[in-house]
Amino acid sequence: MEGEFYMKSIFSQEEKELDYFLGLVPEDFKSASFNDWTIWDAYARGRLPNKRWSEVFDNGEYHSMEIITKDGKTYKYYPIANPQPYLTVIQEHVSTLEEPERSRELLIDAAIWSKRIKETTDYLYSVHSKYVDLIHLKLSGFGWVIRLLGSLFLILYMPRLGEFSSSGLGVFSRPFEYSVWIGLWLALWSPIYFAFQRVKKDKPKAEQLINHKDEIIDARNYFIEKFNSLPFVNARQQAGLDVHFNAFIYMINLIDQGRAQNLGQAQNLYEELKRNEQLNHQFQELQRQVSYNNKLTTINTFTNLMK
Repeated sequence: MEGEFYMKSIFSQEEKELDYFLGLVPEDFKSASFNDWTIWDAYARGRLPNKRWSEVFDNGEYHSMEIITKDGKTYKYYPIANPQPYLTVIQEHVSTLEEPERSRELLIDAAIWSKRIKETTDYLYSVHSKYVDLIHLKLSGFGWVIRLLGSLFLILYMPRLGEFSSSGLGVFSRPFEYSVWIGLWLALWSPIYFAFQRVKKDKPKAEQLINHKDEIIDARNYFIEKFNSLPFVNARQQAGLDVHFNAFIYMINLIDQGRAQNLGQAQNLYEELKRNEQLNHQFQELQRQVSYNNKLTTINTFTNLMK
């Protein structure tokens, strides 16, 4: 137990916070990219030594510890002595890289945060749907129609109660006839009572889901904050450009293919290709419209000739 406590105590607050938020989303809602590491992940998990935030001995070496994982793997852990914001971590890390690797790292970070935001949002909608399902009375519109028409019939029939008993043809006794009338009222309106009872019974579950929703919203806000810490992402958002996972992956491919050497080139080429694709699509739509109009003109011509 002491060893386990020691292991937990050496991990940074940043790592605990990151693991907490990542762990809120079930594996069923995660893609492989969700669990990929960003620059922040490497920093928070003590894998990114830097003089700005790591402890450095007099001999210039970083303070590190060997950590053995549950599956027996060993890695060096560099404790965070001076915590830094994400933007500082990004700037310090990419300053050690050359292009195009620098731009590629930034795009990978953007893609991962974008994917985390999207899949956390999907999970939030799923939890909200379950919450709505618990608090909803589940009374169909058709049921309300039957209920109202049935009630109207029972009200109109009320003056005739006892006719079967008073006539020679009636086989029902007067108490039984009144019992049937009351029973029909109960049959029509008791589903509302049971629906409210079900909602009351499920109230603790609904409250748990509300609390869980708040946790998921906190996780999404955490991911959004990190995502917006990337300066080029903010610039794209302000310009109304794509900040989706697929856009960043496409830019990474442009760099990997050698068609772009840095972030600026990758963004410009992506926007150019996207614009050309949109123009091609518009041109194809125009061609289809022209073809349709030509067919329509031909039909009209033949129609006129037949008159």
